[in-house]
Amino acid sequence: MNASKRKYLILIGIACLAVILALVLRRAETLEEPARRVMASLRTGDAATLLRYAPREEVEMLDLNAEKVEGLWRAAWKPRIGDGEPNGDPEIQPYPVQNALRLTQKWRRSDGSEFITGILLVRSDEGVALDSLTGTIVLNSMISVWDTRQGMPQGAAKLRLIAQEIEDSIGSLSASGLDGFARAQGTNFDLQRVTWQEMVESLRSVAEKADAMERQAQKEGTAGK
Repeated sequence: MNASKRKYLILIGIACLAVILALVLRRAETLEEPARRVMASLRTGDAATLLRYAPREEVEMLDLNAEKVEGLWRAAWKPRIGDGEPNGDPEIQPYPVQNALRLTQKWRRSDGSEFITGILLVRSDEGVALDSLTGTIVLNSMISVWDTRQGMPQGAAKLRLIAQEIEDSIGSLSASGLDGFARAQGTNFDLQRVTWQEMVESLRSVAEKADAMERQAQKEGTAGK
């Protein structure tokens, strides 16, 4: 193969890759509209709309319906978000490889406290859905009690905060008709059904392991001096 033909084939290959990448990016970008719709529905408690964006597996796993979604929203979201209002435009982050998009929204309450919520929408052969509807409602609600003007809690502190909020709310969460939620895991967003108490124990277990690793790292750092 002469140099001219090789160069031509390389250019054709690059052009094809560019087209494919553009199509993939376009598919991810089109997730922005439903992401905004979901965030607006979380704000108002529009259970019917939220349910439309629950993964089919989650609906079957939890026998999910609009009544349970509204009950969970009233138990988790409403008492914590309170009179919070969106503070500025949301941040949009596409993930083309996963055919996903994350929308992050800053909020501010009338008392001046601020917090952040985030949702992840994924496009699959079954359509567009959240990685987990129940997880989105619960985890955003629990972390919203932290005033981000003080900085976001990290690592073990964040895990313990969520665990404590869930533990304190098991009664009201269960009154929604749900004894747990669907936890999304891994890059494939695999769903696992977890009871409220199991989630509390899991979070605290991971926090303890994180603390142990940090102590070990500090010990090794001190020994190396």
